[in-house]
Amino acid sequence: MLFRSLFKLMICLAPSMVLAKPSIGIGEFRYGPDMPENVACQLAEERAKEHAIKRYLGETIEATQTERCTENNCDFERNTYEEVNGYVKSVLKQDQQSIKQPGFTTCIVTLTADVEQQKNPIRLYLNRSLFDYRNNDEVKFKGVVNKAGALAIYNLNNGNYHRVYVTMIATPHKEFMIPSKNDTGRILATLPKGQDQSKEMIMFLFSQQKLDFKQTYTPMEMKSLIDSIPPMERKVVNRYVNIVK
Repeated sequence: MLFRSLFKLMICLAPSMVLAKPSIGIGEFRYGPDMPENVACQLAEERAKEHAIKRYLGETIEATQTERCTENNCDFERNTYEEVNGYVKSVLKQDQQSIKQPGFTTCIVTLTADVEQQKNPIRLYLNRSLFDYRNNDEVKFKGVVNKAGALAIYNLNNGNYHRVYVTMIATPHKEFMIPSKNDTGRILATLPKGQDQSKEMIMFLFSQQKLDFKQTYTPMEMKSLIDSIPPMERKVVNRYVNIVK
């Protein structure tokens, strides 16, 4: 669990460049007894959507994505850096199944989605070395964005999105640090009780609109919030933060 604050992002889904096209995606997520099934299956669904987007966009885009990936969070970094991307306009059909195996369970989501190509004008560059921590380490993030706006960071924990940090990006193309040097608060990486390791999913939500970000959102409420921001003025990036004892 990430306490108090984590990390910055920006969001934008640009207008479609071509008509939506059905694409099939498959996503899997393995989880242990400490993770709720609905959370694991939500992560599997995100991977299925990314797979559908990748299949629609083709190998050229995938190559660009691979250059940006690391071993632990490759799937989510695909949406972070590319100049040309896609998004799921609607899910036409979705199936879900959970397969129990010794020591873990795998949630598998298969879906057919209408995918549209888009060009994202917002760029967020992050220091890729700042996503692995030990328990009670102080967390800091550095990066550069090319737009001014509000950046909110949320931790997906126990099925809901919990606010970690909110800040304003006033100067585009200038390196930022979270927390800033003038911030007296600290961000701590904290393991859930009884665990020796945790892989936390963090959502970075950037909006060029000024918003009042709530402390907690359910998945449906978060989707409604994101959909309320005009596509050209938002960007969402999901990342993993690894915490060990």
